[in-house]
Amino acid sequence: MREWLSLLALAACALGTRLAFVSAFPTRPFADFRNLVRFAQAFAEDGFARGFAGWEMWSLGLPLALSFVLRVAPGSPEAVARAATAVVTGLAALAPFFIWRGAVGLRARVLASLLLAAWPGHVLVSGVVSQDKWVLLRGGVAAGDVKGLSQISGVGR
Repeated sequence: MREWLSLLALAACALGTRLAFVSAFPTRPFADFRNLVRFAQAFAEDGFARGFAGWEMWSLGLPLALSFVLRVAPGSPEAVARAATAVVTGLAALAPFFIWRGAVGLRARVLASLLLAAWPGHVLVSGVVSQDKWVLLRGGVAAGDVKGLSQISGVGR
């Protein structure tokens, strides 16, 4: 029960600070960041982004993932992309809470995630739509996968 309450409090802190900041100070994407949003729009509208010139310049990951969000979330593409990026960075702050389970105590996991959730530098740029932000979440998920695989195979025992 304490773990669930801790997780809910951490999620509220991580997501709440980022979404509040992004709502109060919306960052407008420019240059490459704007083109990533446009690439995602092209995927959302066409499915294959035919005719978009960004294929040679940007990787497929962020625009493709963001295109699914743009299809279901109402609002301007810039605002939706900004909010989605804030959510992704907020979820990335929860990585230590999950990854370190069984390795360190609840207090250490909560403290580490809380420090990431409230990290000012991370909150201030959470609305910037860039590929780097989305990699944080994938890195946390990958680290959790490695931990899970090592427990299944018995490595590290």
